[in-house]
Amino acid sequence: MIEREKKSEAEIRKFIDERGTDIAAIIIEPIQGEGGDNHFRGEWLRKLRAICDESDILLIFDEVQTGLGTTGRAWCCQHFDVRPDLLAFGKKVQACGVMAGPRLDEVKDNAFRLPGRLNSTWGGNLTDMVRSTHFLRIIEQENLFENAAKVGAYFLERLLELQDECPSISAVRGRGLFIAFDLPDGKTRDDLWRELFDAGLLVLKSGEHSIRFRPALDITKQVVAEAMDLLRQHCLRVRK
Repeated sequence: MIEREKKSEAEIRKFIDERGTDIAAIIIEPIQGEGGDNHFRGEWLRKLRAICDESDILLIFDEVQTGLGTTGRAWCCQHFDVRPDLLAFGKKVQACGVMAGPRLDEVKDNAFRLPGRLNSTWGGNLTDMVRSTHFLRIIEQENLFENAAKVGAYFLERLLELQDECPSISAVRGRGLFIAFDLPDGKTRDDLWRELFDAGLLVLKSGEHSIRFRPALDITKQVVAEAMDLLRQHCLRVRK
């Protein structure tokens, strides 16, 4: 992974040298979701922060999947102590948007300060604001960020135990409730996904051969235990 980071850094710096004035930002998911739940190291995210600062370009984190408690903290980037200049969010409060940091105010008439610059697709509405405020209130009152961290750690521990029992499962990984594991190939993954669906366990396919979990923030250890019983029954029948 470190070698791949070095290669990526060299490619980024080369492109900045060649086309620096045309580059507005680097955008990245702190954990790549659709591509297979690929976790970036904090060192890499901090390296991107440094490159952006050196090159006077913005660092944007796409936290539509990882944000608002999924990883056990409000924002995944908080785990790495890296602050982006822009952060995109969605899903958990059923409203999508972006947050802008102080670097945007270096441009006096930026899009967040001038009325009418952000409208249409990006325009908010009263219904969304009321609904998302209600969800945020529930998250705070029921300590759902803390629950996601605690139950997610329990879930990950149980999956690591299953990995020891079932040779077809590998690369169990997770942060909070952002959890996944790999199977030997895409067909094996697809077959297991269908079996689990038919058994009443809703999981998602991710990347080329991964199964991922995205439970609600209020999930309990009891529900995880029930899910693990179903998962064990089906995974132990899978041959590596």
